[in-house]
Amino acid sequence: RQHLTFPPTTSAAPLVAHLAANYPLADLTIAEPTIESIITQLYTPTA
Repeated sequence: RQHLTFPPTTSAAPLVAHLAANYPLADLTIAEPTIESIITQLYTPTA
């Protein structure tokens, strides 16, 4: 299992096309972060 992260300004389509052309894909899931996790990141103090 691999997890990839890319900037929100990047479209997933070219990334998926590149992966499918170069690697055997058995399964693929594309997920956006939940609103709860975004809010947590915004309000969690950093060191």
